[in-house]
Amino acid sequence: MHYRNFMVISTKIVLQCDTEKKGYLSIDDLQVAMVAILGYKACKEELEKLLSPQINFQGILFSACENLLLQKLQDYDVNEEIREIFMAFDINCRGFLTLDDIMSIFEEVAPSIPKATILSIFRNVDFDEDGQVSYRDFEYVMRLQLDSTK
Repeated sequence: MHYRNFMVISTKIVLQCDTEKKGYLSIDDLQVAMVAILGYKACKEELEKLLSPQINFQGILFSACENLLLQKLQDYDVNEEIREIFMAFDINCRGFLTLDDIMSIFEEVAPSIPKATILSIFRNVDFDEDGQVSYRDFEYVMRLQLDSTK
């Protein structure tokens, strides 16, 4: 979603969620706003943790709320992208990748990479050494890569 569109839509929704016209959102109001904007219902404990530095005794101000929602949207987009990549690689829909899967992927997209290098990559990503790269393993490596490019 384009930033400007997100801000226009989220501002309207945030204002609508302030049903009592208090000028801020309570945790309950924010929970409704997150569902409306992100399609994601956070539990109250998660919201309290997210809000602890930004919340005053009454609730969260609109500007801080919009920043928080924008950050959650960006996080969601990254999660979706990682999930889509994993699903594209997991052609057998097993929820994990085997060494053969990884070899096939590399043969298709980077055939010049030596098999020994691919094996080394696989072993480094297979954290629990069960011969499978789980989604959790894959996500962790992808996030490391994303964090290193920031």
